[in-house]
Amino acid sequence: MATAPLRRGLPLDQPRERPPSPRETARWIATHPDRRGLHVTDRLHRLLEHCPELKHAHDLVCRFAAMLDNRDAAPLPSWLDELSHSGLPPLAGIATALREDQHAVAQGISTTHNSGVNKGRITDVKLQRRLMAGRAGIPLLRHRVVLIAHLRRRYADRPTTTPRGSPPTKILPSREGTQPRTGELPQSRLFGCARRRSDVGLLSAAGVKGPSL
Repeated sequence: MATAPLRRGLPLDQPRERPPSPRETARWIATHPDRRGLHVTDRLHRLLEHCPELKHAHDLVCRFAAMLDNRDAAPLPSWLDELSHSGLPPLAGIATALREDQHAVAQGISTTHNSGVNKGRITDVKLQRRLMAGRAGIPLLRHRVVLIAHLRRRYADRPTTTPRGSPPTKILPSREGTQPRTGELPQSRLFGCARRRSDVGLLSAAGVKGPSL
């Protein structure tokens, strides 16, 4: 900090905040208002006041989020028209891409069916490839993938994220000498299963025949 203003008795300037990056701004806009902190909410409001284009984009994002929350695809055509005439080339490009498969977008908004399960399975397979590349044969890799799929089905009724507007997950009572349970599947158990040969017993516990090692 400069000491010359102090010596002359002048008031010090207010500390300057670092301007948010485009990635931070996009994350603030895409985050539900209930999940934003007070500091982030204040900075976002001040940012939108100084940038009319960003405020318009924020309003469009909020309208699309409302369609997803209400599962109502009726406002989608008018929303796409406004997106195209927003005067912002990136948003106009998004509108053009969505119009190419507008029927599928409307179905994704109004129905509960999605490809999230398939994406999850693909993510599991890619994770196993990164963890075990060059360290295991096809039989062990196959059984690891089967085990993770079994654990996901077993804990499918347990939420992995806190729904919007709901209180934090309650800690369930546990037996003496063990860690408290939160009702969620521990990531270490889900993704670290059968990492060593001794963990093949987990495969048998899950009802899956272990590979020959």
